[in-house]
Formats: sequence, structure tokens, C-alpha cells
Amino acid sequence: MQEKDSQSEHVEEMMHSPTIHMKHNAKGILLVPQPSEDPRDPLNWSTVKKATTLAIVCLSAFSVLMSCLANTSGFFPQGLLYNKAPVEISYSVSAAVAGLVVGPLVWTPIGTRFGKAAVFFWSILLAMCSNIWSACMTKPDQYEVFVVSRLFAGLFGSAAITLGGNFIVEVFFLHDRGKCFAIYTFCILIGGASSSTFSGYIVQDVGWPVQFWYNVGFEAFLAILCLLFLDETLWHRADTGSVPLAPAGFVQRKLATYAFTKRLTPQKPRHEVIQSITLPFIIFFCPITILIGITFMIFYGWGIAMNTFLSIFLQDPIDEGGYGFSPERNASFTFTFWVGALVAQLYGILLGDRLPLAICARRGGVWKPEYRLHSLWIPLLICLPISTGLFGGSLYHHWSYMVLALAVFLGNFGAVASFPPLLNYIIEAFSPKIANEVSATVNFYRSVLSIAITFFLFPWADKVGINWAFGMMSFFTIFAFGLVGVVMIWGSKIRAMSFVHVKSEAGMHIVDDETDTKEASV
Repeated sequence: MQEKDSQSEHVEEMMHSPTIHMKHNAKGILLVPQPSEDPRDPLNWSTVKKATTLAIVCLSAFSVLMSCLANTSGFFPQGLLYNKAPVEISYSVSAAVAGLVVGPLVWTPIGTRFGKAAVFFWSILLAMCSNIWSACMTKPDQYEVFVVSRLFAGLFGSAAITLGGNFIVEVFFLHDRGKCFAIYTFCILIGGASSSTFSGYIVQDVGWPVQFWYNVGFEAFLAILCLLFLDETLWHRADTGSVPLAPAGFVQRKLATYAFTKRLTPQKPRHEVIQSITLPFIIFFCPITILIGITFMIFYGWGIAMNTFLSIFLQDPIDEGGYGFSPERNASFTFTFWVGALVAQLYGILLGDRLPLAICARRGGVWKPEYRLHSLWIPLLICLPISTGLFGGSLYHHWSYMVLALAVFLGNFGAVASFPPLLNYIIEAFSPKIANEVSATVNFYRSVLSIAITFFLFPWADKVGINWAFGMMSFFTIFAFGLVGVVMIWGSKIRAMSFVHVKSEAGMHIVDDETDTKEASV
């Protein structure tokens, strides 16, 4: 950790210095961070190269949940093979999510030492091997080994959702990050929805191992993309220290990146390495992290609860309280997830940067990361509580599956639309410099309830009724928004109470008036 520094004073000195020219974009918005004059600086890359990097990062993130939840529609055929109830097969998903929780604590220091691009490539190959392992577990006595294989699939796959945010903050300027994080988090969450869709169609006509084999092919494709097009994005800036330059030649650069023929990350003393390993644990207990982390924990955990019940109730016979869907109809139903996610993506692209920049302009042009949280009023306060209540009522009273589809649509819209501003906020609340460590901590908060809920969800619903179980989730979600409201109002004071103090972008004067902001956001 570095000593506490006032970013506002630092920026004011730069802006009033006669020898420093602050760069702005064509619409007059200050470029944050300031790019160098070197064309190799990732901030100076062409639009095509930036878009290609973002696409690889997003596709890799998409593959994570698609792989971890690959067998969500295959519980019944796997249960027949292993002689287990569908609920017991769902524990394999919990094992994969457990890997997602532990993985970021492993990949963060490794990425700091060997580089993010290298970790992406090698972790994708390891995740591919784990899916091959899972697909080969086709004997009745291999249930326990299958669950272990899913644990490793989550562990290895988690690199993309740990280091992806750092790619974004190192390649894109502050005023573009809202849209980029909206696309990135959309890909993470739609990966989970796509797994249910693909899984349903697969188990309807072919064996359940195909659920994992198609992931193997996709991960091989991603590994090739990384080799060809993904470069390390760390660059020398005032707060990063000296960063070695990659070789100029294509082959030499790729060998340095993926075969480690040349070090591309700064040499750090032992105490900084230890700090990098312990930093996620320190961030975990910061007040601002607790408030935002609990919010992540609640709305993401309820999403897993809905998916768990949905995969079982849709295929349970009608006389047992289910809807009697075949795996194929179950897969078709999951397109409600896709529609909700696509609407949320449009919402994020339209408001992710426009709204916070407009608020910033109205309040003097000085940036505060709390401005990003104002896009949560509709998805988190309105859509998610309605969704969970409607979902529980639909299952309890056995309303039409169209009502259930509406609940799923609202829930997925709310979750996908809430994820980007919360993740973007917590990274900016500390500093983009430690995006990996912050993402690792947030990922733990986000996933811990997702792991635990499959073990107490059914006893909870049996005790109070499924309608009240999900009704209580609605009230918990409103409480979560209350925590966000506290951050909206007192966020700057709460950030000042953190145990980690690194130069952030808060306090920078980035726009001069509201007109400039509206023009720049178009």
C-alpha cells in the first residue's frame, strides 16, 4: 500500500502547471488517465485493437459461467447414472462456484508476476482440461470425482473474471468504462443463461457429456485468439513504476508474453509481493467494500436460488407441483434470460456513462465514483424485488409459466443491469491500479452466498413456504439498495475510512459544463 495522497490536489497542480498540457477528447472531456506520447501505450491503441482486446476479454468471461453451469439442465440424466437426486447433482454447480471464489485469490498474485495475458491463456487451457475430465466421468461410481472436476473447472476458469476488469481500466479512458463494463459483465452473466439453453437442447437429443465437450471446443478457440491477438496492457505511468517494454516483433512479443522469454511486469521487492497477496483480504474488511459486497452477495445469491428452483420445477411432473417441461422446452424457456440480459445491456450502454457524466456536469464537473450508482434505481430497487416476489408466488400458486417467465425476465434484467455500475464503482472507489485485487474481493462477496444457498434453500422453502422464502428475498433486496443509498450519500466519507489508500480518480475535474457532457456521451 502507498501513503495516502490527495488526488484532487495532485490534479490541481497539474492543471495549473505551465509546463504540463492536459489532454482532452474532441468533446472537451479530460482524458483520465492521461496517455503518453508513445503509440505502443494501450491508451493510444487503435479503436480496432482496443475492441479486439475487449472482445477477447468478454468472450473469456462469457466462457466462465457457461462452463461452470454447463450441466444445469442435465441434473436428471446424470442423476439416473449416478443414482443421485437432482438436488445432489446440483452440488456439482456449487463446487464450480466454490472454485470461482477461491480462484481470484490465486490468480491475482500470479497475474501481477507473470502478466494478465499469460494467465488468461494458460488458465483457459487448464479449464479446457477440467471440462475434458468432467466429460469422461461416465461411470456410476464417479459422482464424487465428477464434483471434484467441476471444482477445478471453476478454479481455473475464474482468471477471466478476476483480471478482465484490469484490462478495461488499462485500455479505456474513464469516460468510456461504463459501456465497457456493461458489455463485460453482460458477457459474464449471459454465460450462465446460455449454459441452461445449450444444456437443455443437448440432453434432449444426445448424451450429457456433450454439455462439456462443446465448452472444450470453445475454450480451444479462445486460447488461439489469445495467442494471436491478446497483448499485455500494463504500461509505465506515474503510479506503476518502471514497466519493461515488450519486444517489437510479433513472434518475439508472443514468446515473451506466453513463454516468458522476457519479463513484462515490474520487478517488485518481497514486501510488495506480500502486500499484493494480502491486499484482497485488507480490501475485504474496508467499510465501502462491506456495503457494496453485501449488495452483490444478496442479489447474485437470489439469482442462483431462482436458477436452482427453475431447473427442477420446470421439469418436475405436473402432479408433483412442477410444469412438466421436457429438457428442450426448458431450454426454450431460458431465452427469457437472454431477453432480460439484452435489455439490461441496452440500458447499460445508454446510461452507463451518460448518467454519471451528466450528474458530474450538474455538480461542477468534479468526478465522484458515486455518480455511477444512480443507474441502480430501476434495476435494483424496482425490478429485482418484484421479480423474486413474483417468482415465489408463481411456484407456490402454480401460476402460468408466462408469469414465471416475466419474473425471470425482470430478475435477469435487474441482475445484469446492476452488476456493471457496482463493479465499476468499487474499482474506482479504490483505484484502477488495484483492479485485480478489488475484483478478487468482490468476486468472493458475490459468490459466497451462491455456494451456500443450495444447501439451505430447500429446507428454508419447506419451513416457511416457497412463496415466503422468495418474498423474504424481496425485502432483503430492498435492504441491499438501502446500503447502496448510504454509499450514494456518504460515499466519499466512507471511502476515506478505508484501510487502503491509493491514488484514485475521485476529485478530478473532467467536464466543464453539462452541454459538453451530453455531446461527449453521444
